[in-house]
Amino acid sequence: MKSTLFILIPFFIISCNNSSADAVHQKTPDSATAIAGKPGSSAETTVETIITDFNNDGVKDSLALQSPPVAGDPGQFSRIRLRISGLPEQSFTCADVWDYIDSSFTQPNAVASKRIYAYKHHQYTYLLLFGFLYGSGRDNFDIIRIGNGQIKKIFSQAIQEAIALQPMGSDGKLCFIGRPIAETDQDTPDSTSGATSTQSSYIVYELSDTSKIDILLTTAYNLSH
Repeated sequence: MKSTLFILIPFFIISCNNSSADAVHQKTPDSATAIAGKPGSSAETTVETIITDFNNDGVKDSLALQSPPVAGDPGQFSRIRLRISGLPEQSFTCADVWDYIDSSFTQPNAVASKRIYAYKHHQYTYLLLFGFLYGSGRDNFDIIRIGNGQIKKIFSQAIQEAIALQPMGSDGKLCFIGRPIAETDQDTPDSTSGATSTQSSYIVYELSDTSKIDILLTTAYNLSH
């Protein structure tokens, strides 16, 4: 009996040690995954940081413009990270690259930045992101809306030129006015490509959860400009 007891005691000690080792080994990957997956843990090159109250709750929020292109490539940044009080951190990525605000877009900016335009209207803040303007046009122009407990991209189009962001119509709804990518007129060829660019009409978009063209306001705006 005594010899049997001596045999069992070492076996019991070894078994306990193995169980402890297994518990530590299982916990470590879980902790590592949590750290690696935590927002903001990965290294990002930040081009510009803006700190202000974006959702009008009296608490400072932060916005970071990140992921600049490699040296020699066009544009300024391709990612925007938003940390708004009371909301989960959220990021948006450009399919191509965002650039400086167009020099022709001269509306007063709610933030001191040359790369992103902010406009406050009622309980919302609207952020305008200007894609790089190539010779053939701009592939990306985006509008993000902050407010009412939400951060949402409500507009993403290929826009040649941003004209204005302003309340319009009898109800004062906020609209974005832009000029689409120029079309070509095959009846009047130029000396190089056999086609000539024609100036595109203005388009008025009503900004909402499902931003869409407002036909009546578009017609009225084109008649007066």
